[in-house]
Amino acid sequence: MARYAKDKKHHGKKSKIISIILALIVLAIIGLLLVNKLLDNKNQAIGTLNPITNDDQNNVHEPEIVNVDDIPEKMGNYNVLGKIVIDKIGVDNNILEICDDDSLKLSITKFYGPGVNEAGNFVICGHNWGGILKRLSELDDGDTFYMINRETKTKVYYEVRDHFTCGPKYVKILDQNDDGKRKVTIYTCTPSGAKRVVCQAEETYKT
Repeated sequence: MARYAKDKKHHGKKSKIISIILALIVLAIIGLLLVNKLLDNKNQAIGTLNPITNDDQNNVHEPEIVNVDDIPEKMGNYNVLGKIVIDKIGVDNNILEICDDDSLKLSITKFYGPGVNEAGNFVICGHNWGGILKRLSELDDGDTFYMINRETKTKVYYEVRDHFTCGPKYVKILDQNDDGKRKVTIYTCTPSGAKRVVCQAEETYKT
């Protein structure tokens, strides 16, 4: 009888411990649910104040789509990639696919890099002395221009970030960026031909 009473007492104590453990587990679950709800509400509030879009995360914006009927498919024997317009220095010219002596007599040409308005460093060039880019040195940081891709019909604005003069063997202007941004390097020779006038720009959202 005494043993039965002892076992019953032990069983009752064990049941009480299990009940306490179960209660703690339930409270922990409720606490986690409350914390998750508070975090969700906080994230929603932050998202309302500062919405994050894929464009913001990738630093890439959708370009404007425009009519390209005024851009020819060819100039002479050269394919036309698109157009560049720099109002400040009176440039409104097609961009030719190949850079050689004959194409440079016709217009601005692609020298290196990706396509027009694609991610990377798009390098273009043109003649200076009496040519299309004779006023390139007049561009200042903050000046803007735009380019149009004839095939994709995209129009993107660029802002000048740097301009300088360098030697003809300074190949760093051809470096490609890996940050996914659209960039442009425009260069021409000085009147004497001894150096290069360089203007580097990056995509912008102001016109």
